[in-house]
Amino acid sequence: EDGWLYALDPATGALRYKVRTGPIHAPVAAQGGVLFIPTWRGEVYAFDPLTRETLWNVELEEELWAGLALDEARVYVAAWDGVLRALDRATGEEAWSLEVGKVTAGLSYAAGHLFLATEEGRFLAVDQRGQVVFEATGLGSVQVPPLPLPQEVLVVNVLGQLYRFGVG
Repeated sequence: EDGWLYALDPATGALRYKVRTGPIHAPVAAQGGVLFIPTWRGEVYAFDPLTRETLWNVELEEELWAGLALDEARVYVAAWDGVLRALDRATGEEAWSLEVGKVTAGLSYAAGHLFLATEEGRFLAVDQRGQVVFEATGLGSVQVPPLPLPQEVLVVNVLGQLYRFGVG
């Protein structure tokens, strides 16, 4: 909330350093020694915690409430404008975008597919090229990330209703 990312010593809890990022309301993701940081102001940072360098940052036009998802080549982010974006992990450049609706829950990635649910009650499975391969509607508002399992994806709406979708 205060606009800083804090690095703490895992043994003592003492502050190692802090980096100004802007307010963070969604989980930070990590892969390959790089932190991917979404900020409430609509920025995404790729940050190397060992060198303390920002590798790239992208400014989107809307706030980020949902967390990120990662695969081998992309960082997936859904902003409050209802657009899902795939960013190149190495450069931050946009590879593709897709109108999906407001995603307040996080994104999930498994088995070559991105899974997301919207505040408007849509559940989508999107492939790595940005093509919708499955869609369900009428779920009610969803504010937790879909949970991909080996043969299905679980989605829970704000009323606690559980939905199961086969993926295999």
